[in-house]
Amino acid sequence: MEIRGQLVSRSGGGIPARLVGNEVAQAYYRVALERLGEIAEDPNDRDLAADIALMIDQSTRSHVVVDWRQKQDVLNQMRADIDDGFFALSQQGRVRLDWGVLDEIAAEADRIARSRLP
Repeated sequence: MEIRGQLVSRSGGGIPARLVGNEVAQAYYRVALERLGEIAEDPNDRDLAADIALMIDQSTRSHVVVDWRQKQDVLNQMRADIDDGFFALSQQGRVRLDWGVLDEIAAEADRIARSRLP
């Protein structure tokens, strides 16, 4: 039953403990981990992928309001916060600012947020 639960919730498979219970952040984590080799020195840095996922999760959830999907100013602020998060990670030397890749990660995060957040 435990394995079945992990498969249904996708909580197994190397998901960091700090993301367990947050399915949206887990989705962001999978996206970040998939593209990590293009923006980080270590393509297997699961801690960095988790940090990116949590940064994106916080950046999106902090702006969720009624009808947020139809409010361009809210969407713009979410995206600006994500860009700021990537910039902060680059200042720490953890991420290379390849805006093409980062734009693709942010676009996928937007798709996830639109389908999974209230």
